[in-house]
Order: sequence, then structure tokens, then C-alpha cells
Amino acid sequence: MALCISMGMIVGCHDSSTENPVVRPCIKGFVVPYSDGVTPLTDSSGVTISADGIVRDSVVTDRGGHFTLSPLPPGAYTVTFSKPGFGLKKVFNVRVPADQQVNLGRTIVVHKPGFELTSLSISPADTEVWITGELSYTGGTYFGATVAFFMDTTDRVYQDLSHYVSYTTTLVQPPSTSYALHLTRTDLEILLSLSSGTQVYLSAVTASALFAFSGYQDTSTHNWVYTAIGDSLKGSSFTVP
Repeated sequence: MALCISMGMIVGCHDSSTENPVVRPCIKGFVVPYSDGVTPLTDSSGVTISADGIVRDSVVTDRGGHFTLSPLPPGAYTVTFSKPGFGLKKVFNVRVPADQQVNLGRTIVVHKPGFELTSLSISPADTEVWITGELSYTGGTYFGATVAFFMDTTDRVYQDLSHYVSYTTTLVQPPSTSYALHLTRTDLEILLSLSSGTQVYLSAVTASALFAFSGYQDTSTHNWVYTAIGDSLKGSSFTVP
């Protein structure tokens, strides 16, 4: 009889039909959901973990966030963590050897921000650029409202945030609803490695405080795709001073 044991601490998957149990290949770990601030949630249930490789399989975490995917044929898998309202998390090329367990340890999933970007304005000058705008809050208590700015040399960044040369952020302390980012010519040279006169396209989005922990690497651009971000994207452009 094959057993898959999932308790407060996951023991793993094994075949108990023999005197010396054989460990079956599996992927296990636990998930910690975070609010859009910096607070872990006490209930870690409801996160779906999917493995896609030699076969496809999925499980849902219990209240403690624990999961086990088993038995899995040996091979390489992409493991995806998803929950409604949270940023998607992916781990690529998880290799499961024969008769071994793979423990992914702790994985963080981050709630999408509870505030929206309502406006964006860019004011370039001779040696600097000011980026300003307004936010609106939809409820909740926030550690800080993060605004992320993705910059590229083409307007593709307006539709696909995996296409960017560089990005930077600014933090707004509630109850303030105004954000501002000041970039000097030196800042832009360091961030973008672009010369004066180059056209820069910028997309601004709201982001959860821990948004850098949520996402995956785009296989074509090799940029990190951040997923704990808002849907209210604003785009504009400016010329490097």
C-alpha cells in the first residue's frame, strides 16, 4: 500500500508494503502567504502547487501551508504556486531523482497590492527627470505603498513588463497618496547605460512591499517577471537629458 504522509511536518512518500520501505520520488515543502505589506498570514491554506514535467500533478496546501506532490516519475519539473489575489510564483527545472525526495523548503507567495495608480506625470529638465503621480487606496493597512517603474528603449514595455532594460521603485507612506521619483542624468546612465538624447519608455505599476519575492524569470528576456503588482499600469516616455 502506498502512503503519502502530510502532517504538521511532512515526512514524505514511501511504499510500506515491504519491510524496508522504499522512498518514492516526490516534491514537498511549505508555503507562507504574505499580505501586501510585510505580514505573513496565519492561514496558509488554499495555495495550489502544480508540477508540470514527465507528468502533471497538483495539490492544495493545508492551513499550515504544507504540501507533497507524489509519487512523481523521475525527471525535471516546473513547479507553480498560485492563489487567487496573489502573485504567481514559479520554480523551473526542479529535478526529481529516482527514489529521492526533493524538499523545496519555504516558498513565499505575496498578495497583490490593495491600492491603484491613478496618474503619472513626467517632467524632464536639462539634467534631471521628475516622475510624479497619485495613488488611491482600496482599504487595508499598509507598511508602505510601493510604485515600480520599468524602463525600456521600446514601447513594448507598455504591454509586456518582462521587456525592460532596468527598473526602480519609490515608497509612499500612507496616508499620503502622492509619489515622486527624482532621476538625475547620472542615475539614468547607471540604470540604463544610455546616452543623452535617447528616448526612454516607462511603465509605472503599484507593487506589494515584498513584490521582489513573487514571480519567475522570463525564458526569452531573462528578466525577472514580477507578479505581485497591480493592474493599473500607466505609461509615458521621456528623453535622457
